Order: sequence, then structure tokens, then C-alpha cells
Amino acid sequence: DGTVELGNHLFYYVDIPMTWRDAFWFALEHGGYLAVPDAKATAIWMRKRLAPDPDSNFWLGAAKSGPYSWTLADGRPWRPRDPSISLGEYVAVGSEGQLVSQNGQIQRDFIIQWSKDGSNPGSLETLLEITKQSTQGLTPIYPPGTIAFGVRRYF
Repeated sequence: DGTVELGNHLFYYVDIPMTWRDAFWFALEHGGYLAVPDAKATAIWMRKRLAPDPDSNFWLGAAKSGPYSWTLADGRPWRPRDPSISLGEYVAVGSEGQLVSQNGQIQRDFIIQWSKDGSNPGSLETLLEITKQSTQGLTPIYPPGTIAFGVRRYF
């Protein structure tokens, strides 16, 4: 109850504040993934259509995956257009629908996204397969929330 459809996806607002990592795993455990910010218009739609409190910030499925790279919860690399986003590690939607970066210790509500065809591009298996395939190229794509320490990555 409360799930909203947009295009080929279903969205559900979870009003249980969690850290970004806890929200990421919660979404996976429920067969979905943290909603991804396809465009600013989508973030504004989520704010207006799903968020019960117009002043609350909520997590999206975007996180750093190294010192300078970002990955979406569905495994796609992401390049934030707003330079201020690069200051934090995780992305939330602010009160005006703007994307804001924050540290992962803050607890926020979040949105789970599912594909209507039953696939889950944000599943752990899919994210690790993307990483495995991409490490053969010049620009590896690590799962969102991967921590960089020197030349190593930890997830």
C-alpha cells in the first residue's frame, strides 16, 4: 500500500530513518534498490509525489565508489553536475528537490525502487558482475558506497 508507479518502475517511500548503508541493504532485502536520480525532474517528482513531509530530506541510490567516482544503486556510473555534490559521500533529496551530498552517518528516510518487469539491476549479484566485467577496462565501476584506501577498494 502506498507504492507509486512511474514509467516502468514502482516506488515506495520508507519513513523509517536509517543511515545510507542501512537503507541500501534494506532495499536489497526487499527485492529493490534505493531509488536512482535519473534527472532533477525525477527528484522533484519524488519530493512532491512520495515524501509525506515537505521539509524532510531522503536518501537516493547514489554514492561515491572511490575518491572521485560515483555509482548509482542500479550499477550505472554517475557524474554529478553540481560540484557541491562531490563534497559528501552519499546523496539525498533536499526540501526543494535539489540533490545534496551528506555523510553516511546521518539517518534519513528513503525510497525503494523496483522494475515492473521483475528484474533488479540493483541486486548485489548484478552490482558485483558489473564490477567484475568493468575491471577489465580502464575505468572500473564499483558498487555505490565502495570505500577507497590507497589503490584498493572495499565494499
